[in-house]
Amino acid sequence: MPLLYVAFREGFDNDRVVAKVNGADAFDQVLRTKTQIGFAGQFELEKDPGAIRLDVELPDRNQKKSIDLTLEQSPVFVGVNRNRDGNLAFQTSTEPFRYM
Repeated sequence: MPLLYVAFREGFDNDRVVAKVNGADAFDQVLRTKTQIGFAGQFELEKDPGAIRLDVELPDRNQKKSIDLTLEQSPVFVGVNRNRDGNLAFQTSTEPFRYM
């Protein structure tokens, strides 16, 4: 089964982060970015191939953002950042993210 890997990266500061995949709970934690490496947390799950929807919410900040993805046989890597303007942003890759 294909792997969905989600990495929470820059800009999180004791934020409760809730993620759902196709409407099902997948992640719920309070995160703080380790500024030295730009990493706050992660989760991964195996899903059947096909279309999926990833919803990420910061309930205490009243923010939510979604992305539609297609899983095939290779893993999909999604980076989630909270930008300087406070908005959530996604970055997708077919390669793992590198951390120093």
